[in-house]
Amino acid sequence: MTSNLPAYGPLPTSGGTVGFIGIRAQGREGARENTGNFLHGYAARHILGSYSDAVTGDLGEADVERIRASFTHLAVVVATTIAVNREGGSKHDHLASIIQRLGLPVVVFGLGAQASLRQTVKEAVVAPSTLHLLRVLSDHSPSIAVRGEFTADLCQHLGIRNVEVIGCQSCFLSCRPDFRFPALSGVPELARSIVNFTRPSQELPLLQASLAAGATVIGQSSHFEYELKRHPPVESTEDLPEETCALISAGMQGLLRKGHLSLPAYQDWIKARFHQFYRMEDWFAFLSQGFDFTIGTRFHGNMTSVQAGIPALWVVHDMRTREFCDLMGLPNVRLPEVQAGKPLAQLVEENFDTSAFHRRYPENYARFHAYLTRHGVAHRLAPPVTVAAE
Repeated sequence: MTSNLPAYGPLPTSGGTVGFIGIRAQGREGARENTGNFLHGYAARHILGSYSDAVTGDLGEADVERIRASFTHLAVVVATTIAVNREGGSKHDHLASIIQRLGLPVVVFGLGAQASLRQTVKEAVVAPSTLHLLRVLSDHSPSIAVRGEFTADLCQHLGIRNVEVIGCQSCFLSCRPDFRFPALSGVPELARSIVNFTRPSQELPLLQASLAAGATVIGQSSHFEYELKRHPPVESTEDLPEETCALISAGMQGLLRKGHLSLPAYQDWIKARFHQFYRMEDWFAFLSQGFDFTIGTRFHGNMTSVQAGIPALWVVHDMRTREFCDLMGLPNVRLPEVQAGKPLAQLVEENFDTSAFHRRYPENYARFHAYLTRHGVAHRLAPPVTVAAE
């Protein structure tokens, strides 16, 4: 059980000084990490505007006192922190220890659960270290921002009561209460569109169609493709270095072995059309050249396009994507429709609907604005729009 007394002092009333820990806003070129999370970290920092990144390695007592003297809050940017019925939480005890030692009020951004679409809250099991972190976050925050209803219900089931469904701050990157989802300018063509994938073996029809059309592909954890783009032309995986072969997923190995993909053709496409960005400024600059559309399973990949003015369609394949789309009203299509081989034009015609987004956005924005204000941090969000009752 969490304590009834907060583990921090009074919150500032006029905006404090914020030190960020957790997910960063950029990474080292070529690092083996999910680059989509950089939008997550970038958006939180952009929205607060004034911040510093707190150093949270091995902290001595002098470090603890320096950080406590420098900041009024910790901003903790997390993503799929709660791994359900799987291994996870290896770094959670360390993060919890840092938060406890610093004893500062915490502003949580984007806490979410990773689970299959069939997962129920009742049967969910999480690692003890993850539960410990959740309790520490709860003790150090008036309320914890979570991604959607499933994560909120799971936290309640685990005894974490002070949760608030906020979604993802990347949706509010514009800092505008009147943000509009980008509109279609005609029937999108794959050749002028962006695609992204999580498990290519499960998204094969879209992958094959994208390769044939020469679509642009933006990776997030596509470390094999990142290296393949830089390697001289090859005929088979035997021509690749051992360290590159180790990056090939079991699903991709199956596609190559069964002949669903030709490695030479795949490499040609990757060399010509693949990109993976480690700075959001570079990502947004690339998108500014203009594209018809974005489609794929990557939440932040699609949201980056939307914030750059490119319409997008989310392919829902797991619980985290579904709860995001349900809360935000994002245009989405279920994975089986993609697996059925429907062409992009048909997927868009049958599933691209922005009415739910525009209906829900003012309330979602106002809730996020209130969340930050209640935590006592200064931010750059414009005041919410007051919607007159009908």
